[in-house]
Amino acid sequence: MSKIKMISLQGDKELSRLLKRLPLAVNKKAINGTARKAGRHVVSEARKNTNEVTGNLKRSIGIGSIKSKDKSSSGVWIGARRGGDNKRFKGYHAHLYAYGHKGRGANKGKGNWIGEAADAVEGKVMNELKSEFGKRLDDAITKYSKRF
Repeated sequence: MSKIKMISLQGDKELSRLLKRLPLAVNKKAINGTARKAGRHVVSEARKNTNEVTGNLKRSIGIGSIKSKDKSSSGVWIGARRGGDNKRFKGYHAHLYAYGHKGRGANKGKGNWIGEAADAVEGKVMNELKSEFGKRLDDAITKYSKRF
């Protein structure tokens, strides 16, 4: 069973209070933008580790958005995308690649290959998060403050 990796940003109490007071749009723009940029490292590593015949799975690996039902929080996920515009993402068989199958040409599967890619580039991701979050937050606050 795959594990979901969560990265929580922690800081002093003043930063936490500031983030809570900011509108959700500012938080979402800063946090999701930073997570998307840092997630590109995981996507490229996962694509390198995917050795499938047609290339559909490799091309479908990407970053998607997550929203809570009450829209109070948001985030990003990394994995095989399915469907989309004109059904251009054809990652429908990602679970078979990960966990294997018993049918014709049976294989045992690669296991949690997205998680392994995330583990391999964890240092790069954390450095990207550290360097990018402050810039994005500052830009979002500046843009938001121009409304007033």
